[in-house]
Amino acid sequence: MSMNLTLSNLIQRIPIKALKLLGPAIVAAIATYKAAALQFNATLQQLRENNELTARQHLFDYYKERQKRLSKGYSSLTYSMDQVLRVNASVAEELPNGALKEIVDSFTSIAQLHLRSTIRNKAGIT
Repeated sequence: MSMNLTLSNLIQRIPIKALKLLGPAIVAAIATYKAAALQFNATLQQLRENNELTARQHLFDYYKERQKRLSKGYSSLTYSMDQVLRVNASVAEELPNGALKEIVDSFTSIAQLHLRSTIRNKAGIT
């Protein structure tokens, strides 16, 4: 009978001692997991924001360079148009009626084609 009583006491004490030992460890493990998960999510969010900022900077630089190239093309076209119109104005008195309009119309058509081509080339459209 004493063996049964001792075994019974031992069986009752083992879960209590195990709970005393494992309880704080389980609580610490859960707290550590939660803290690590929060830190991971915060770091992940920060990386996303940094990548988004970098991507926006690259896009800004791309469009800035594209605008510079387009501006150079427009400047070249404007210079050419200026030269043609100056020549036309100087010889306008010598041309028959309507000839100047035909020249300007032709140049306008060529300029429109040039602008379309420039915009497509700069935008990467073929």
